[in-house]
Amino acid sequence: MTGPLAGLLADLPAGHRLRARRAILEALLRERESLRVSRRLARHLGLRRRDLRHEIDRMIADGAPMRWQGRRRKTLGLVSHHVITLALSDDALSTLVFALRRSMMEGHSASDMRDATLILADVLRQMRPMTRGFTLPTQIGRASPPLAPMLPPGARPEVPEAVRAVREAMERQVKLCFRYTAIDNARTQRIVWPVTTTNHGTTLVAWCELRQAFRHFRLDQIAAPLVMAEPIPRLREDLMRAWRSETGDAPGQADDAGTGDPAA
Repeated sequence: MTGPLAGLLADLPAGHRLRARRAILEALLRERESLRVSRRLARHLGLRRRDLRHEIDRMIADGAPMRWQGRRRKTLGLVSHHVITLALSDDALSTLVFALRRSMMEGHSASDMRDATLILADVLRQMRPMTRGFTLPTQIGRASPPLAPMLPPGARPEVPEAVRAVREAMERQVKLCFRYTAIDNARTQRIVWPVTTTNHGTTLVAWCELRQAFRHFRLDQIAAPLVMAEPIPRLREDLMRAWRSETGDAPGQADDAGTGDPAA
């Protein structure tokens, strides 16, 4: 455990010694791209080889741009940047995509941006401090919203027909009729009593006359919506209480995210 460098490191406080050893290893790796973790190297750094390996493990966990080459942990390699995969849940992915779609088609809302920001903040907290890049899950390509239409400055694009119809039916407390394509591509005609939207606005919760039960309908799977003149037989507030009682969850937790109507 001797040597000029080891003596200099020994004079530093413990926390500073770790940072100094990390800086030395990173500098050596930038020069050589790989480094054999030998007893001689460990002695120069003032450690036993076993302890140096444990310390390197800690550095890697803290985001140092280095990695072991091979299972025996004898050689250290340089990593120019970390690549991680964002393990987004269906609910989080749907929220982000919906926020993008709504921002492009209607202009963003504070609630959409808040939801998206909270999800991204959770992702960033899970990333290592030195992370420089990331890859998106493959689902994002399938779920990505369409390109924003070219509009003159100040113009607002048209609200999707299904969204507009759902909003109107809920406001007027009337029935809504539409064609629905389920996850298995089965198509049915539905008449529903709209209750609320969930999954951050991507899904309609409604009492379905065909199924005689509450069902969840993805708005992007609704076609030819028709706002009917016939009022719903019960107040929306009563339907909301019945739905919550049936699911036993809060509105943001009870949806069948990404699956549409499970019984369609």
